[in-house]
Amino acid sequence: MSYQADIFVSYRRSATVGRWVRQFLVPLLAERLDENSPTNVQLFIDENIPPGAPWPRHLREMLKRSKLLLPIWSANYFRSSWCMAEWESFRRRERLLNTQGALIYPIAYSGNTYFHPDAKATQTIDFSTLASTEEGFRAAPDWLRFDRLVTTVATDLVTRIQAAPPWRSDFPITEPEPMPDPVMERPRL
Repeated sequence: MSYQADIFVSYRRSATVGRWVRQFLVPLLAERLDENSPTNVQLFIDENIPPGAPWPRHLREMLKRSKLLLPIWSANYFRSSWCMAEWESFRRRERLLNTQGALIYPIAYSGNTYFHPDAKATQTIDFSTLASTEEGFRAAPDWLRFDRLVTTVATDLVTRIQAAPPWRSDFPITEPEPMPDPVMERPRL
């Protein structure tokens, strides 16, 4: 067994963050990665899961078989048990391999006021002033700054991909917190 993806994109599937990641960040990042890498770069994003596939199992498998984690941090990222499990899985992997800071490349979608305390102490690439979800963003003056910053990210990621440790079957996977059982109340008449 071995790696199946170079980068696992971890983000909260909200109306704004999800749209920005899927419509703007990932397509441009994929282009810039391929322009800067000696080999094809495989990005994994949850929308690549085939229809009908067992979603949680597929996510865990891809998490274990990805070289790097690219978390897109927003305040609601840290309220998602799935996002926290993905981040913690790579944090545990970095501790296992003694590679702190080498396998997680965080991007800040929004300000860090409400980030997890450990995240606040982590260096991020700040996209908060470029986090537009407007259709006309590609034609806006900020698009050039966005493109340049994505190119910087791509260059950094290629270097990290090339230095990633060999795949190991004992990479830890943290399970997300279970969702609470729904409370069913009888309607009062």
